[in-house]
Amino acid sequence: MVDITVRKMDYMPLDELKSMMDLMSIEMYKGEIKRSEIIRVGETELFVTDISGYWNGQGDKIGMLRYYFNNESSSYNLLMKYPLSDIKITQEVKNKMIESIVLR
Repeated sequence: MVDITVRKMDYMPLDELKSMMDLMSIEMYKGEIKRSEIIRVGETELFVTDISGYWNGQGDKIGMLRYYFNNESSSYNLLMKYPLSDIKITQEVKNKMIESIVLR
């Protein structure tokens, strides 16, 4: 099962989000960082992080893809959690999702 959550947050610069998530990936999620970068897709700058780890440090190891972007005075976050066995299967889908982002 894939769990997708989207949320609006208070504005935070992407470089600060990246530093925070890199630290959390290792310390909180006991994870392995597979991707952590700030990229540009069209007119939108995104922070993308892709890790394998333990949700809140517990349970089964899972894959977690997050991306963040800023729009005006808010930040937005998409979190996709999925079974560890699906990491290789979902890589192409994750790349296509990120490449297709358009803000309206």
